Amino acid sequence: MPPIALPPRAGCTLWLIALGGAATSGAHAVLAADERERAARFRFDRDRHRFVIGRAALRELLAAQVGESAAALRFTYGEQGKPALAQAPHCRFNLSHSGDWGLLALDPLGTCDALGVDIEILRPIRDAVPLAATVLDAGDTQALAALAPAAVPRAFFTAWTRGEACLKAMGTGFSGPNPPAVGLDPAARRVRLALPGADERMAWVESFDLPEAGAIGSLALVLPGKAQCREYEHEMADAA
Repeated sequence: MPPIALPPRAGCTLWLIALGGAATSGAHAVLAADERERAARFRFDRDRHRFVIGRAALRELLAAQVGESAAALRFTYGEQGKPALAQAPHCRFNLSHSGDWGLLALDPLGTCDALGVDIEILRPIRDAVPLAATVLDAGDTQALAALAPAAVPRAFFTAWTRGEACLKAMGTGFSGPNPPAVGLDPAARRVRLALPGADERMAWVESFDLPEAGAIGSLALVLPGKAQCREYEHEMADAA
């Protein structure tokens, strides 16, 4: 199945990628040697195929933006392994996956300083509040505990994906700062980020349903500055 183009959000193009099934020889062919070596290290065929399909789709979609062949693209990597495109370092992108689905966000013009995206399949979750206490902001955890039980799974995965998207935008992962306060509501909002070794920054964060995948997705953009973040908020409100 080819990637599914989703409605653009916050100046980014979004793509939903089906990762189930076997990777084709064509998908393997566009990968670089280090990517094929990484694929070979997966213990289970299912995970290997998901990686190859997702990476090949990423290359094809980026190639369409920069006018190169998918196989010719070269990546550089940050300290936490976040990739950047050598041929177009201004192009921002991030890929996330959950089960048989991947979510890719692209900002080809580099209008944001960084971006992160996350997807999670909606599913029942036991002990959501104790788990939230270990991965979410304290205020968000308290708000989750106050919800009716039926509302907890969706609220948890909304907050989880929002926090993950922020951490991925910062390029820190779980080794980074404490989780930001992102809220349980999917609506777009500004979020304060504490970047290691840098001044506090603001991010634009929003969440959305992905019915094709039975999932929730979230997008986080680190914007060029607090003043510009406010201007951006006004632009997004005018566009709504």
